[in-house]
Amino acid sequence: MIAAEDTMSVVVVALGRERYGIPIGHVREIRPLGGVARVPGAGERWLGLSKARGELVAVLDLAGHLGIGDPPGGDPQLMLVEADGLVVGLSVRVVVGVRSVALAEIGPPLDPGEGAPVLGLTPDIVAILDVPALLADPALVVRDAAE
Repeated sequence: MIAAEDTMSVVVVALGRERYGIPIGHVREIRPLGGVARVPGAGERWLGLSKARGELVAVLDLAGHLGIGDPPGGDPQLMLVEADGLVVGLSVRVVVGVRSVALAEIGPPLDPGEGAPVLGLTPDIVAILDVPALLADPALVVRDAAE
C-alpha cells in the first residue's frame, strides 16, 4: 500500500510538446553534450559515443527513440542514466528541473501497450519513464551487418 506521503523525485525533461520524468535514482549526471563520434551501422536511434568522466558512453537520441519530433534549438544535454549495471547517455534538449511526485497521484499510462516504457502519468501529464525497461528495449540492440 502506498502512503499519502510517499514520493519519488524525478528529473523532468521536455521532448517536443511532451514532458517525461526520469526517476532520480537512475540519473548519474547531467551535463552539456560535448562531441559525439558516430558509430557506423549503429542506426538512427544512437547518436554515437561521447566521453563522460573519462569513459565512453553510448548516446541515445531519446526523442528520436520515442518517436517524438523534438524541435531544434537549445543546447543538447547529456543525461547519464543507469539501470541493471548499464550506463547510457540520453540526449535531451530541455531539462525542466527536478520535482517530487506523490506516488499515490501517479496514474496508469494512457496506452500501456504502445510507445514509451512508462510507469504512469502525473495529474499534470508528466509521463514517468521506466528506465530499466527503456534500456532493455530490444530495438536498441545494434546488430552486426553480417548477422
